[in-house]
Amino acid sequence: NGSTTINGGALKTGTGIVTFGDAGGDTVTISSGALEIESDNTTTDIVKNAGTWTNSGGTITYNASTGVTTSLLSALSSYYNLTLNSSGSAYTSDGAITVSNALTITNGTLTTSTNALTIIGNLLVNGGTLNANNASSDLDIGGNVTVTSGTLSGPPALDDTSFTAAGNWEISGTGIFTPNSGRVLFDASSTGKTITTSSSGTDDFYDVKFNNAGGGWTLQDTLTVNNDFYFTQGALDLNNQNLTITGDYTQSNGTVTCGSATLRVDTNFTKSGGTFNENTGTVTFGGTTDGTIDVATSETFNNVTVNKTTDVSDTLIITSGDT
Repeated sequence: NGSTTINGGALKTGTGIVTFGDAGGDTVTISSGALEIESDNTTTDIVKNAGTWTNSGGTITYNASTGVTTSLLSALSSYYNLTLNSSGSAYTSDGAITVSNALTITNGTLTTSTNALTIIGNLLVNGGTLNANNASSDLDIGGNVTVTSGTLSGPPALDDTSFTAAGNWEISGTGIFTPNSGRVLFDASSTGKTITTSSSGTDDFYDVKFNNAGGGWTLQDTLTVNNDFYFTQGALDLNNQNLTITGDYTQSNGTVTCGSATLRVDTNFTKSGGTFNENTGTVTFGGTTDGTIDVATSETFNNVTVNKTTDVSDTLIITSGDT
């Protein structure tokens, strides 16, 4: 009770009731060190009465004993560093959560439910699960997304706000990315961003969009998009890595550079603006359905392969007026 300051070491809550502050005039300040929330019922055990809660450094860790089902508290937001490390436990956000630096999920599951999760810095999943598979849950990552083991499950929404990522993207090791038929929007405002999908687990996108004039992204290995690909602003370098799109390729602005890569598009190729540099690469029109090529008047390809399979009646149409 009363005002509390954590500026080093670790404060552990134990499993009983802990009250932060007696009244609205009390303050809680976390500038470094750690607050470890060990409660197996955070809704009743962690009571915040302090009028001012300042988390400008350090880490708040949820590390209850194995197999707990309880809440991740929006009353303690915004967090600075937030860590989930409770094997077999399931935490559900009870409101919108903001993390002003980094979120790390090492053990256990964090489910956002219908609530927004905003991470100003980086997201690291290195053993647990981040489950944001509700269409009403927005996931906004201002830094890097890294999944080296465990699972990241995205919102099942095809819009530009449900899942945004402004840094590097890496699904590697045994990490799993489950897109749930949703879109990831890359909105970095600076160049030098990388996209890595080298995991032994599932790491493909369903729908992906790039949209920031200042952004620059480089593939680190082959990339598969199981629905549609949109490029509206910025610069994407395939870096000689193959890109497979089972739906549409749509480019309205920006620059896409292939190098020696193969770009496979299984339905429609539409380029209304921007620059498409095929270089020494190949564009392959595959899949089993009809497709169209629609460009702004003219487009020069290096190599083109048409490989529509299983149905000899499938056609590839060049829109009237294009060359």
